[in-house]
Amino acid sequence: MARGGRTPGYPDLWIAASAMALDVPVLTRSPKHFAGVPDLKLIDYAIVGEGV
Repeated sequence: MARGGRTPGYPDLWIAASAMALDVPVLTRSPKHFAGVPDLKLIDYAIVGEGV
């Protein structure tokens, strides 16, 4: 990931590593923060009535 210039911040890396170790998906409103983390399962969501 670092060679490709796509390194998530440390908090996101800890979240990703923990989720992968426990074999659970990450529930997030910002899937782009986890882009490039291979084999990470993501669940994207939006809050109804938020912003648009």
